[in-house]
Amino acid sequence: MDQLSQLKEQLSGFDQIALWYGALPGAAKTAITLVVGVALAVVAFKVVIRIVRTVLHAVIAAVLAFLIGTVPGNLILNQAYGQLQERFGTSISQIVQNANH
Repeated sequence: MDQLSQLKEQLSGFDQIALWYGALPGAAKTAITLVVGVALAVVAFKVVIRIVRTVLHAVIAAVLAFLIGTVPGNLILNQAYGQLQERFGTSISQIVQNANH
């Protein structure tokens, strides 16, 4: 018995778990493997869902920022340019041509 207690003292926690698992019947090993596997799969699935949800939110925010920045900006600038054309008539075209050259 003294030799057995010395052996147990030399084993790490993982070694003791491996010994316990190795002594189990095959059906119990299969059940433990399935339970641990399902638990890890659920955790991994939740992590992936959070990552996908975060990426999806980021994509939606980027698209909305792009639309808010471009569509109204384009409408405002086109409206302003139209008002300038109304005020200054054909001379606005000459101003634009001079600015581009």
